[in-house]
Amino acid sequence: MGLTAKDLYPKPSWNFVFGLASYKKRTGVSSIARYSEEELNETNYSKCLMRLIKTSTHEISHMFTIKHCTYAICLMNGSNNLNESDSRPNGLCSECLSKLSWNLNFDNVSRLNKLIAFMKTHHLSDDASFLSKQREVMLIQK
Repeated sequence: MGLTAKDLYPKPSWNFVFGLASYKKRTGVSSIARYSEEELNETNYSKCLMRLIKTSTHEISHMFTIKHCTYAICLMNGSNNLNESDSRPNGLCSECLSKLSWNLNFDNVSRLNKLIAFMKTHHLSDDASFLSKQREVMLIQK
């Protein structure tokens, strides 16, 4: 997974994209070029970090052969602009999470605990709240 501050244009005729990944080569790249109209600072850090996490997680999920989600409102939905991307949760739906978990064989609750702690540390309270609700559901299902 690569990160760049340059715009990404998959084809000369396309507009920019926030990220791109290959299912076959299992490689990806995310661009931070359009995450803020001003230079990174204390006031926009959390929003830029949230956008970077969303894009990178989306592209990394593609690297594990997970396609765009049509099952639910999910991090794996396609996105064509920042407003659309910002409106999506910073988490996978149950369908996409089960695919990623199958690929990587991780404990979902333990993973969520670490993600929630990270989100809280970096002042991403909406994301921490979303993931906490997801964890509650998993704990009930156990």
